[in-house]
Amino acid sequence: MTEPLRQAYLLSASAIADDPRVRRMGDGLAARGIRVTAIGLEGGRSGHPDWPVIEAPLPEPPVVLPRPGLAGQMERGAAGVLSLPLGLAGKALSAAGAPQGAILLQLRHRARVAARPVSGLARALRRRLHAATLPPGERLMHRFWRMKPEARAIRDAVATLEGPALWIANDWPMLPVAAEAADRKGGIAVYDSHELALEEFAERRDWRRYVRPVVAHVEATYIPHVKVISAVSPGITAHLEAAYRVPVPHLTLRNAPAYEATAMRAAGDPVRLLYHGLVSPGRGLEALVESAAHWPAGYTLTIRGPSSPPGYMDTLAALAARHGIEDRVTFEGPVPMTRLVAAARPFDIGLMALPGHSAHNRSALPNKLFEYMMAGLALGVTDLDEMSALLRETGAGFSLGDGSPQAITAALGALTRADIDRMRAAALDAARRYNWQAESAPVIDAYLAAWQMHYR
Repeated sequence: MTEPLRQAYLLSASAIADDPRVRRMGDGLAARGIRVTAIGLEGGRSGHPDWPVIEAPLPEPPVVLPRPGLAGQMERGAAGVLSLPLGLAGKALSAAGAPQGAILLQLRHRARVAARPVSGLARALRRRLHAATLPPGERLMHRFWRMKPEARAIRDAVATLEGPALWIANDWPMLPVAAEAADRKGGIAVYDSHELALEEFAERRDWRRYVRPVVAHVEATYIPHVKVISAVSPGITAHLEAAYRVPVPHLTLRNAPAYEATAMRAAGDPVRLLYHGLVSPGRGLEALVESAAHWPAGYTLTIRGPSSPPGYMDTLAALAARHGIEDRVTFEGPVPMTRLVAAARPFDIGLMALPGHSAHNRSALPNKLFEYMMAGLALGVTDLDEMSALLRETGAGFSLGDGSPQAITAALGALTRADIDRMRAAALDAARRYNWQAESAPVIDAYLAAWQMHYR
């Protein structure tokens, strides 16, 4: 007799309240009558979902000895690289002189770590010596658990849960946690890849040298244990299928919001352009601000979202001031994820000037594109594989070329109001096809089928 799927655990190294993809999947599973619990990290600006969330506190991070050249990268905002393997003891920084790039996991932890540099350094060196004696695979996993204390924290929280269950690994750091939970507590593990993990920060030499081997080992070790694989774009789905050749369903689950009806309206005066999302280096925001100095009259730009690192939005504001365009560029803090679509509706064009410097970016299909479409905005995106394919399929936007200030200026200068209104109407039409209800149904069906196959 088949064991019915009664409960699912969503594992994510994020603040669940602010993670739209995790929340949407939880809502979709709950609508199928499955008990849903998410295990994530502390924090979040949005209200909690209608199902339980376990918030795992981050443990105190290790002391990390930065390697030459790394500090400058972190000061430019190397988001996502939480820590790296230890360098030589002679390169260690004293607590008093540690720069911003010392790779400590959270600002709120830095003072505590700095207060006891000697004991922290001794522990770090002992860990380094111990790791050197391990076989290569174990050494990489040792590095993984040290790099990703949030994964350790979520693993500790999972230890208190009961199976059998559907264990959903949201992105590669959750793969070991989900696979081990399914093995020990019963049920099945599935993998939802939010990024092209092997290429996520491939433009950074230190990441390629120290982090990519860990990502490769984790995916190669644990993907064979999952029963369904999904990813945010067709390109990433194809990569996972070709790279690991695991004979399970491979599905594309675009990060689209739940459907909300939006009324069509003509472009406003001024024409309002929006970037919403993480305000961080590497997203083409400097190029947007620089190009705004040369936009047609009657065009304004709003950049909205959390700043990472914290002072980065101030850097963009200073750039706007140097160009004398404070009157046409506005900077705003984030809105709750549950209000993203509604807050975007007053705008006319949604922008994503992502640079094309990596296979990861070329495969990207950011959630903001679908949020813009749901709000009835025309899309302005760089000419990258997946984003360009979306434009060709929907007619909902225009190309920003290579994302340089000159290319952005030329693209906007070629637009007419009739063009903008035509694209906005196409965006609203596309939103009827690209929404979470339509995207998630085949994936949840695959979860249920995999569960039945496992327990038949």
